[in-house]
Amino acid sequence: MSGENPLTAADLDIVGALAPTLTPPMTKLFRQLCDRAESHILKAKWQQKYYAETKRRAVEYVVGDKLVPHRPRPCALVPSAADAAWPPIHDAAGNPTEEYKVDYIMDQRSSGEAAQYLMKWRRTPEDQATWKPAHHLTGCPALLRVWRRRQRRRLRARNNIGPSEA
Repeated sequence: MSGENPLTAADLDIVGALAPTLTPPMTKLFRQLCDRAESHILKAKWQQKYYAETKRRAVEYVVGDKLVPHRPRPCALVPSAADAAWPPIHDAAGNPTEEYKVDYIMDQRSSGEAAQYLMKWRRTPEDQATWKPAHHLTGCPALLRVWRRRQRRRLRARNNIGPSEA
């Protein structure tokens, strides 16, 4: 019976199909239980009110009172780069001060839009190569063509496929 309320003890005196001798004791018991639950709820409500009122106090403010306590804040952060440090890598507008040239691509991880390439930079050792996303390489299509051609050659060599068969 979906969509209908279940039969409770309070409904038993309304239902005429049940034996009239069983209905009044169950109704009486149900009403006693409801009254007891209601009294417990009222008692808890009054206890909460009493507790809240014991903590409540009348506060009078005078002109000049500080309503917010003073909480000292940390000092302003000192810039991490001092005058004697390395030259900044970005200017005030956020543009890079130097452009680093890519020597070649060493490796690739994942493919499609999520592709990342391990870039070997000019005048840096290979152990300082960094992973860069593919969308950062829009200015070097020739570099990507060379990388893809090299990958195809490696795949052919691994599968022993000649250039004419591919």
